[in-house]
Amino acid sequence: MEENKDMSDYPLRDEKTGKFVRLARSEYKQCTKCKEEKPRSEFFKRSDRPLGIESICKTCRTIRTPEKIKNERRRRYGLTDDAFLCLLSGTNGKCSICFKEFESECSAPFVDHCHESGRVRGLLCRNCNIALGLFRDDVQILSKALGYLEKRKDGSAL
Repeated sequence: MEENKDMSDYPLRDEKTGKFVRLARSEYKQCTKCKEEKPRSEFFKRSDRPLGIESICKTCRTIRTPEKIKNERRRRYGLTDDAFLCLLSGTNGKCSICFKEFESECSAPFVDHCHESGRVRGLLCRNCNIALGLFRDDVQILSKALGYLEKRKDGSAL
């Protein structure tokens, strides 16, 4: 039996999944995108990868470049660049709910869509898009919220 064998080369069974995995030789990994050597904690976990983590670091993975945004709009909503620009000019570069100008007064435009049909309804700022989502796009709930606010304009309690 060899005395100085490096045990990190031997596959081990993951207790949770039962799959064989290799131990990492280092607590650091090089990102395949930015080429920086980073701690393993800087990579998203991914059980189907040999080291159990992504090959691209969290920073590089989450950067939303204009090209990524265009591709996402095309993939998720079927919006071409021309269709998006048409929507944007139709709103005069403003959120369809709060009328704040995109980029200067609020965030970049978000595509609002019906969750049942998938059809695009318009462009909203981040806050208005999140608000509609929190109200589950339910007109009755939104109406009740409006009534609640109107009754308590002066800030009074019940």
